[in-house]
Amino acid sequence: MDTVKKTAYDPNTDREYEIELPADDLVEDALLELDYPADGLHKDAVAEKLAEKFSLTEEQINAKSKGKNPYRIFNYYVGIITGALIRSGKLERPKRSWVMKTTQGNNITEEIKDNSEELRDTSENSIEKNYQQLRENLVGDLVKKNKGQFTHLF
Repeated sequence: MDTVKKTAYDPNTDREYEIELPADDLVEDALLELDYPADGLHKDAVAEKLAEKFSLTEEQINAKSKGKNPYRIFNYYVGIITGALIRSGKLERPKRSWVMKTTQGNNITEEIKDNSEELRDTSENSIEKNYQQLRENLVGDLVKKNKGQFTHLF
């Protein structure tokens, strides 16, 4: 899984440290694939569902920023990406702190699913094709190498 590094702060040790979170494009796709109820989801529920989807640790979920009013870094990160999707028209805010998918977002979700199935098929075919090619090359190399040793067989 592609990741990005974010800086967190531990008030107990008064030190900053880095945490790894899923990359922007993975979070964006996950936001578009979420199953939103008709009235939307609260932003905290969205972050919770994504944390579960990505199997984040408690440390990743609860890591906070440094400052007078520290915030959860993962929730903030999800909020930034959600805001970008709202500005692009793929998600909307039915009311403050709530999010839901638009018709455009639903169409994009279908495209993501179609593309991932297509990529999976292509990957499996590519692996099979490469395996067959390697096998043919290996047989050819073995025959050439051993042909002189077993002339009575050829």
